[in-house]
Amino acid sequence: MKRKSSEFAALAVCCLVICGCGSEQIETAEVSGVVTLDGKPLEQGTVTFTPSAGRGATGQIATDGRFTLSTYDNGDGAIVGTHKIAVICSEEIAGRQSNSESLDAGLMPAPQRSLIPAKYTNDSTSGLTFEVKAGQENEAVLNLASK
Repeated sequence: MKRKSSEFAALAVCCLVICGCGSEQIETAEVSGVVTLDGKPLEQGTVTFTPSAGRGATGQIATDGRFTLSTYDNGDGAIVGTHKIAVICSEEIAGRQSNSESLDAGLMPAPQRSLIPAKYTNDSTSGLTFEVKAGQENEAVLNLASK
């Protein structure tokens, strides 16, 4: 049975994607910063920087509100260029704690309550952006407001 050349081309593209060919790392620059809510440091959560193209960067928020971003390796920063930013900061709803037995049984984890306004949890609605510049350490100060 003969196959069309377009079928072979499609198969070749699929093989390249699966093998990871072309998954070259894009240049990153170190990024750290602080997140505050109404002037006080957030004590937990995650910051996500999303570039227009390429892999996003994330960082855990420490108890002093500080974070360091990672894209490919721990602490390597974010891809050079402009990013949209989302911040997640939540806690379990009191009295509804999850335990390992319920997770092992396939039950859902305890519901979470956001500690910041919902608009900041989505990079499309947060209004937060940051330009990561090559060859320098970038300091992002994210001032969130409860109203």
